Amino acid sequence: MTAEPFLRTTWTDPVTARHGYLVIDRLVGGMSGGGTRMRDGCTLEEVERLAHAMTLKNGGLDLPVGGAKLGLDMDPHDPAAGAMLVRFFRAKLPVVETPGRPRRDLGPPAGRTLCSRENSSRILFKGMASQ
Repeated sequence: MTAEPFLRTTWTDPVTARHGYLVIDRLVGGMSGGGTRMRDGCTLEEVERLAHAMTLKNGGLDLPVGGAKLGLDMDPHDPAAGAMLVRFFRAKLPVVETPGRPRRDLGPPAGRTLCSRENSSRILFKGMASQ
């Protein structure tokens, strides 16, 4: 059994009423890293599992960051997907910091992914100060 994530949030898109999720599994040195999952039917529980997997992956690669993940319940091929992604990132800017430009995940080559948009960006999450 794994411990509870450091942070989990659910966001509802004001245009499509679809959901987006942000999960920070662990902070290491005040940071967590992960990517964005976009698929029709994406759930908070799925994003929690993926964030935990990122903690293990980052640790296994000896990266000094914890694991985190963003998820959007939207088919990436839906014409409304791009605009929803922009609204989601704008809503989460107080928590999400994108270092440089988005880049491919360290996962499988582009030709072997089910959906290239699913793992198209890597993100870092800023640590949250205790109040």
